[in-house]
Amino acid sequence: CRRNHIPMRGHCLVWHNQFANWMLLDKEGRPVAKEVFYERLRRHIHTVMNRYKDVVYCWDVVNEAIADHPGPAGVPYRDSQLYKLCGDEFIAKAFEFAREADPKAQLFYNDYNAADKGKCQRICNMVKKMKDAGVPIDGIGMQGHYNIYGPTMGEVSAAIEKYASIVGHI
Repeated sequence: CRRNHIPMRGHCLVWHNQFANWMLLDKEGRPVAKEVFYERLRRHIHTVMNRYKDVVYCWDVVNEAIADHPGPAGVPYRDSQLYKLCGDEFIAKAFEFAREADPKAQLFYNDYNAADKGKCQRICNMVKKMKDAGVPIDGIGMQGHYNIYGPTMGEVSAAIEKYASIVGHI
C-alpha cells in the first residue's frame, strides 16, 4: 500500500479474541488494575496507529464487543476479560486513545452479525450512548459473515439505515 499509494483500512486495535495477555495480567498472572491496563492500551494504540498513520486512513478501533444475545440482566456486552476488568468503559477509552494517536483517522466500531435485528439495536444503543458522551466514533463496520441463509438484503439495508441514523451518514 505504501509503495503504491493505496489507502488502507486498519483492522483492528482491540479485539477480545486475540488480545495480548501482558496487557491484562501482571507478572504473576493476576489481573492488573484497570488504570494499568489503560496505560498499556493507550501505548498499544498509539504505537500501532503511529506506525501505519501514513497509509491507514481509518481503523476498526474495537471489534466484536457486543454479544450475540444479551447476557444476564440484559447486559449487551460480550463477557470478555476486557469487559470483566473495565465494563464498557474500555470501548470509550480505546476510541479516545485512537483519536489522540491520529486526529485525522476515521474511527469505527466493528462487529459481525450486525444485520441481526436484535444485535443491530444493541450496537446502536452502545454507539448512541458513546456518541452522546462525546466518544469519537465515526462509523460502524458490518463484517460480512453472510451465506445463502441470511441475512436477507432487506435486513442488511435496514441495518445500514439504522446505523446511518446513529452516526449521521452512510
